[in-house]
Amino acid sequence: MYYLIYFAYESSPFTPTGLEELLVQARDKNAKYNVTGKLLYVEGTFIQLLEGDKEAVKHIFSSIEKDKRIIALKVVIEGPAKTRYFPDWSMAYEKISLADINQMEQCEHPGVKEYLKNATPFRLIKLIANNPLL
Repeated sequence: MYYLIYFAYESSPFTPTGLEELLVQARDKNAKYNVTGKLLYVEGTFIQLLEGDKEAVKHIFSSIEKDKRIIALKVVIEGPAKTRYFPDWSMAYEKISLADINQMEQCEHPGVKEYLKNATPFRLIKLIANNPLL
């Protein structure tokens, strides 16, 4: 088992239909390669955890790197994992806001980019898992 967490920014604003199309594509491809995970959409920013066989995760990530709909892609952390966080989801999805992040962390981040600049991998895992007790 292998996992990878990254974030990226949309190259231009997604419409609700465009975002739904992205999710359908991601879920289909992930299911094909037995990759699971979760995608957060936070005010124009994507934060994603991918998990599965290392080669499959790297293959999926490679296709994400080539996607012209996103820019400024950055891997936060990757490595071996003991188990899956999202075994039942080819791609769980949640749309949240900076206010949601601030409420969960009980502080005031001025913007999503500033939050990501200082977010540790552990904080992002907590955010993705939506579990402040982690």
